[in-house]
Amino acid sequence: GISAWPDGFEATGTVRAKAVTTVASRLMGYVREIRVREGDAVAEGQTLVILDSRDLTSAHKQAEAALAEARSGVPEAESAIRAARAQLDLARTTHRRMEDLLSKKSLAQQEYDVSAARLRAAESAVEMAEARRIQLNERIRQAQQAVESAAVALGYAEIRAPFAGRVVARKAEPGTMA
Repeated sequence: GISAWPDGFEATGTVRAKAVTTVASRLMGYVREIRVREGDAVAEGQTLVILDSRDLTSAHKQAEAALAEARSGVPEAESAIRAARAQLDLARTTHRRMEDLLSKKSLAQQEYDVSAARLRAAESAVEMAEARRIQLNERIRQAQQAVESAAVALGYAEIRAPFAGRVVARKAEPGTMA
């Protein structure tokens, strides 16, 4: 015979989520805003909590100001290099003339020695100007890293859902420390 399927079926069991996580802050700070409640469905990447980020914003602005200050020194450093190289070119040309005159016995040794000293000083000035530019490049690099670090920390002030799901418990309120 043919038997009919029952209209319903009762069973006992437990429903468990595939993934459960506790969402926490990566930094210490006061909760400024909570954008979800227990039972809310959330999408991956959705902002759940916003922390008070005034200190982080200030640090980010300070880092950006330090970067701008470091970059502002570039034109002056480049100008100093050009000026030092121009002085070096002049000192080399003058020194070559002095060598020629000395070889023809038309120049006193002291005048030649002064020319050689000026050439060495001009070479040293170029080296110093180029070294300052290298130091400035390093300051700029460090300032850029500080800006990037501050931006990352500022990003931590917004706590986002790591994956889509449902809020099962809300363990913080605005004003509490996260």
